[in-house]
Amino acid sequence: MHPWFLKSCLCFLFVLFLSPVVFAQLGKITFDLEKDKPTKFKTKTLKSEKTGEKKFTLPRKLMQNTVSHYNYYFNANNKINEVIERARLSNNDTYYKLLPFYSYSLKNTATQTAELDSIIYKATAGILLHDLRSSWVDNFYLLIGKAYLLKQAFDSASMTFQFINYNLYPRRKKLPYPYSDSDDKVIVGTNTGSSGNSVSIANPETSTLLTKTFSLPPSRNDALVWQIRTLIEMEEYSEAAGLINTLRNDMNFPARLNPALEEANAYWFYKQGMYDSAANHLEYALANSSDLQEKARSEYLLAQLFELSKNRTKASEYYNKAIRHTTDPLLDIYANLSDAKMYDSSVLNEIDKSIVHLLRMAKRDKFETYRDIIYYSAGELALVKPDTAAAEFFIKKSLSYNGSDISFRNKSFLKLADINFTRKNYKAAFAYYDSLQTNDSTLSDLAKIQERKNALSKIVSQINIIEREDSLQRLALMTPADREAFIKKLAKTKDACHRNFIHDCTDCRTKQ
Repeated sequence: MHPWFLKSCLCFLFVLFLSPVVFAQLGKITFDLEKDKPTKFKTKTLKSEKTGEKKFTLPRKLMQNTVSHYNYYFNANNKINEVIERARLSNNDTYYKLLPFYSYSLKNTATQTAELDSIIYKATAGILLHDLRSSWVDNFYLLIGKAYLLKQAFDSASMTFQFINYNLYPRRKKLPYPYSDSDDKVIVGTNTGSSGNSVSIANPETSTLLTKTFSLPPSRNDALVWQIRTLIEMEEYSEAAGLINTLRNDMNFPARLNPALEEANAYWFYKQGMYDSAANHLEYALANSSDLQEKARSEYLLAQLFELSKNRTKASEYYNKAIRHTTDPLLDIYANLSDAKMYDSSVLNEIDKSIVHLLRMAKRDKFETYRDIIYYSAGELALVKPDTAAAEFFIKKSLSYNGSDISFRNKSFLKLADINFTRKNYKAAFAYYDSLQTNDSTLSDLAKIQERKNALSKIVSQINIIEREDSLQRLALMTPADREAFIKKLAKTKDACHRNFIHDCTDCRTKQ
C-alpha cells in the first residue's frame, strides 16, 4: 500500500470519528458580495456563495465544521481572550476606592486595534470561505460582535448582535403548499411556539450529554446578553432594562446564562449608582467569574457595594471570602483593612478591637510592605472615636514606613493637616499643607487646599512674630546661667530632629 494513501485514510478516519458532533444552523443566512468583492475576485466563487448547490451530507458537514472550528474559530477565540487578559494585566485597581465593575477597561482593549481587526478578519473569513450551513457561523458572528465591543465600536457591536438575534431565531418546519417561504418565519417576541401565553425571545437549548460534550450552545442567547452589555455602554438604559426583564421572564432562557444575565443586571444598577441593587444581583453572578482571582476581585467589589449600602454584616462576609480566594497580596491587605472597619457601632470598644487587629497585622511579616497603609487605617479608625492624638500618632507612623508613594504620602499629609487645623494648631497644619506635592494627579480640591494654605500662611507669620517676641522677652528676664542652659537644651532638640529626619521641631515647622 502506498504511504500517501495510508495517510489519507488515517486523516479521513480522524475526521470521521474524532471530530465533534455538530448541528446545522437555525436560520437561513445569505450574502450579496457582488458590490464589495475586489475586482480580481469577481470571477471567483466563494464557498459561502455555493451554499445550497450541493447537499449538506455527513462527510461534507464534518469537514466544514472541523475546518471552521480548528482553523478559524479556535484561533479567533483565543485572540479575544488574549486581548482581555492583556487589558486585565495593564489595569491597576485602587482598592481604597470603589473598584470599576470589570477587571479590564474598554479603553485598554480598544488600544489593541491590530489584534481586534485580526479577530474580525479571521471570523469573517471563517464565514465566507465555508458553507453557510456550518454549525460555527453563529459563533463567528458572536466573536465579531465581541471584537467590536472591545474596540468601543458600540454601534457596530449592537448591529452585529441584532443580526444574530434576527437571523438565527428558530424557524417553523417547512409548511406544505400553498404556504410561501415567508410563512416559515416566526416573529421574535411572540408566543408562537411557546406553551400557554408566555412570550419568548430566547432559543430553546437541548442539554443532553452528547450536545454538552461535542458542541457549543447556540450563540444567539449569548448575543442577547452581550447586547445588554453593549446597550449599557451606550447608556441606553431603558432599552437594556427592557431586554433584561424580558429574558428574566423567558421560559426558554437557558440556566447556563443566568449568572451572565445577573452580571449584566448588576452592571446596569452599578452604572447608575444604585449600589444596593447592584450588590444583590452581583451576588448571584459570582459563578460567571473566569478564575479564582477574578472571583476574589468580584467578592471584594461586592463587599464594597454592601458597605456602601450600610450592610456591614454582608460586607464583612465577602471581605473574608475575598481574603480566602485572592492570590493578589494587595487585595489581601485591603480586604483585611476593610474588614477591620466593619465594626458594630452599637457595641462598646468595638473600634478599639479593630485598631488592635490592625496593629497585630502590622507586626506580621506578611504585611511588612504595607505597614504604611495599615497604620493609616488605624489612624482613620481613631478619628471615628474620636481620638485625634492617637490618629496623629498612627498617621505619622504611616509616614515613617512610606517609601516613594507620593499619592499616599500626600493623603497622609492632608489628613494630618486637617487634624491640626481642627485642633487649631495652625503652625503644624500649615507645615503639612506646605508638604503636599501638588503635581500629584490624585490630589483633589487643589483650589480649596491652596486657599486654606494662603490663609494659614498669614496667620502663622503673625504667630511667629508673637512667639519670637515672647521668647526674646523671656530670655531677657533669665539669669545668665539659666539662659545658657536653655540655649544648650534647644540646640540638642534641634540636632535630634535633624538626625532622625523627623523635622517636627518648632524651627523646622516654621521653615517648612
